[in-house]
This record gives sequence, C-alpha cells and structure tokens, in this order.
Amino acid sequence: MNDAFKEKMKTWVKLDNKIRMYNDEIKKLRKERESLTQEVTTIMKTNNLTEQKISVPDSRITFVEKTMHSSLSYAFLEKHLGEIVEPDNVAYIIEYLKSKRDTKQVYDLKRVYNTKKEKTLKESSGYETE
Repeated sequence: MNDAFKEKMKTWVKLDNKIRMYNDEIKKLRKERESLTQEVTTIMKTNNLTEQKISVPDSRITFVEKTMHSSLSYAFLEKHLGEIVEPDNVAYIIEYLKSKRDTKQVYDLKRVYNTKKEKTLKESSGYETE
C-alpha cells in the first residue's frame, strides 16, 4: 500500500474516534437534558407556569405539549391492516410494500473493534492493516 493511502486511513481512524467520542458525550448530555426537562415541566405544571415564556440570552423557552406517534413499522401495518382488509390479503400487501421500497448500493467503511469497549478511544487509535 502506498503512503497516501496509509495517511488517509490514519486520518479516517482519527475522525472515527472523534465522532465516537463526541457521540458518547452527546448521548450523556441528551440523557441529562431529558431528566432536567421532566423535572422542569413538572414544576411548571404544578405551579401553573405553563403559559410562561422564559427568556435566555439567545432565545426564549416555552412549555409545549406534543403528541408522539409510534413508528410506522411492518408489525404495526400488519396488525391494523388486518382490521380493514381480509387476513389473506395482509401478507400480500406487506410483501408488496416491502418490494416497492427504493434501494441503492453504497460503499462504506465498517470498523470492527477487537474487544468490546475494553480499550479507550486513545488506546484504539493505533493503525494497522492486514
């Protein structure tokens, strides 16, 4: 392998490590924010503050109620199509829908770690080709 390829792979590994590290940090931050969101909304509901608009330096925070929908999965479609379509037709419809999905082939690099999270990101940034 030539040196340019090796350098590109080293850079790819470094970027992959950074992305993994940032994603781990973002996951922790989202979890903490969700916990605080539940606490703050409970306080707002309890104290009749749901109409309050809270100003922060760059924006405004408001209390909102939103409706969350479950995903539109094949299991969901199968269950509820059975309520309006003959059971024999449900499997056909599901297979038909699956076959009509758009597909495309893409090339990517997949990183497979030697051990499960035993190594830290700093330790796993070594470069080796087979």
